[in-house]
Amino acid sequence: MSGGERALQLRYQSGDLANGFSIVPSVDPKHECSGWSTGSERAINSSGTCLDIREGGSHHPEATLLVFNMVRNYKRKTTAKYDLETLKKAVDEVRTGQMNPYQAANKYNIPRKTICDRVSGKRGVVKDTRGKPTVISTEDELKLAHGLRVMEKYGFGLSSKETLDLVGIHVSQNNYVTPFKNNRPGYDWFAAFTKRHNLSLKKPQSVEMSRKVACDPFIVNDYFDNLEEVLNELDLKGRPDKVWNLDEASFGNDPGKTKVVGARGFASTRTIASSGKDNVTILFRASAAGDKLPPLIINRGKNTWDQCMSEQGYEKTSYAATTNGWIDSKVFEKYMTNTVLPHLSQDPPALLIFDGHSTHIQLKILEDAQKCGVTIIKLPSHASHLLQPLDLSVFKSMKNTWDE
Repeated sequence: MSGGERALQLRYQSGDLANGFSIVPSVDPKHECSGWSTGSERAINSSGTCLDIREGGSHHPEATLLVFNMVRNYKRKTTAKYDLETLKKAVDEVRTGQMNPYQAANKYNIPRKTICDRVSGKRGVVKDTRGKPTVISTEDELKLAHGLRVMEKYGFGLSSKETLDLVGIHVSQNNYVTPFKNNRPGYDWFAAFTKRHNLSLKKPQSVEMSRKVACDPFIVNDYFDNLEEVLNELDLKGRPDKVWNLDEASFGNDPGKTKVVGARGFASTRTIASSGKDNVTILFRASAAGDKLPPLIINRGKNTWDQCMSEQGYEKTSYAATTNGWIDSKVFEKYMTNTVLPHLSQDPPALLIFDGHSTHIQLKILEDAQKCGVTIIKLPSHASHLLQPLDLSVFKSMKNTWDE
């Protein structure tokens, strides 16, 4: 008797074996594994990836390994002899009480268990695809797939890890009951999702850092080609009041940058009350026509206090606080939802140009922007010092004034 045959005759507890396991005879009977829980006839790896047959606590001379392999390209072994329309009709007649599952199975030549599973909801509603229903609803999956395509088109492409994190947040916010660990799906779900929606992982065009720093003309030209395409698509050429730029700038509270008058040849010492390491971040938005909107000012701390706000500040200025004084995704989303999008949606369409830091842009923001008639495009990475309008025309003089 071979090791494989012997393995099949062993008594396994429920859950030890599952679909996707394959039996592989061990080529090394002395195979050693750590962290195994031993039994009289078997020792199962704690990770659930292999099984070594033992007898009386010692290795069997024909030791067998069970290796777990997820099936990503499953091919159906049988072909149904009925179409979906017939199945839908049978399920409807059983649900409405016109006949019982036995009668429907005989009438439409469909397995009774198939009808019962559909009626009870065990196999989900009748749909255009076979198998169990997806964890996330079809509607939400379609929205996610569309959003990923939009983000990739405008330069905000997400990696597989970022996509899974995004789905995990969506699942938690909508209280889905899922088999996912910590509500975050794994890469097998990701592989099935991309296959269902004709998506794939794309490796970005490789560009050396030196070429990035030098701003390769091909990168810059591609950006302007994309910008021209979007302007033509939205019919915004010659409409500078409809093209907006969003950018952030950090202003440090460092007294060392302020020069003071003193005797030549001697160092100057100033008594200061703070360490000078705090900074304030300002998120500013202006149009190509010179219009501006209330900025967002972010201070370092857990709460925004009244003394952080100025009565002489720009009207309707927004304030926030973060632990490090830098903008984060929650603050950015709130500012976009409460200030930016409501204003731009008053007279759509509008175009918003942004450097697109990964901690800022989320799929929900792009979806809300599309609903408001606002298109967001991303500036090329490492090119803000050449292409970011606010960096070139506003922030330099603004920071010089701040340092004074």
